[in-house]
Amino acid sequence: MDIIFLFINDQGIGDNIRGLISLLQIKEKIKNIKEINIYVDFSNSRISKYILNKLPNKFSEIIKNKPINKFIYYDENLHDDKIINYILKSKEEILLLYTNNFPDIKNINNEIKIFIKNIFEFTPEFNDTLKNYLDILGNDYDVYHYRLGDQVFTNDSGDYNKFINLFQNNIKNDIKNNNKCIILSDSLNLKKKIHQIYDNKKVIVFLEKPTHTRKTTDEKAIHIFIDFFIITKAKNIYCWGVYRWISNFVLWTSYIYDIPLKSLKK
Repeated sequence: MDIIFLFINDQGIGDNIRGLISLLQIKEKIKNIKEINIYVDFSNSRISKYILNKLPNKFSEIIKNKPINKFIYYDENLHDDKIINYILKSKEEILLLYTNNFPDIKNINNEIKIFIKNIFEFTPEFNDTLKNYLDILGNDYDVYHYRLGDQVFTNDSGDYNKFINLFQNNIKNDIKNNNKCIILSDSLNLKKKIHQIYDNKKVIVFLEKPTHTRKTTDEKAIHIFIDFFIITKAKNIYCWGVYRWISNFVLWTSYIYDIPLKSLKK
């Protein structure tokens, strides 16, 4: 059986990656019952214009009218059984599937990490743009990620002094040891205020407007993926998130790219 995992815009890049990890783990779980091959389809995602990897031609006509089966969950539980039952009961030779199912974090092996790293093969234009940012950051830097909530994408207002003070306390060791760091956030106003304080001398801030794959245009989407791959090159990740979990945007990056991650939430 061939399963085509769909990268979709609504769930965000972190959700897509966590679901793909889950599906790769399910493949391993059922390998003695049913052999499956997993392919990734970026064609309906805003990342597609930057990605070189495409589905094999043999699928292009076959999948046009096939139903998309979605297994979407909003918790940190493993729902493997529901997906496994669906796969095992299906008589189809090709399935189109999306899930953001939460993986088993203790079993993200090297094979899974390599698979996910290999699907992100970018166009020369994207790599050139990313290199421009990485040249400013250098080889060793820490990422501080502040996830204030989806509403900030459309209403970025309020008193951010709390977060400025929090950030200044968070980076004391980096400043003391003269380490380079960058702040990433869904709040442009927070980034602007940090930039005014540090002027890119101790803390790097890129002032493009943050957005989400669900809310943006294709032209602006590149900055989502630039931020994501800046994180993949970091020495350490520090994250403060408004939600009960650490932001998916950094959590799965830390697992796949083996980057130490610390929650800044008390």
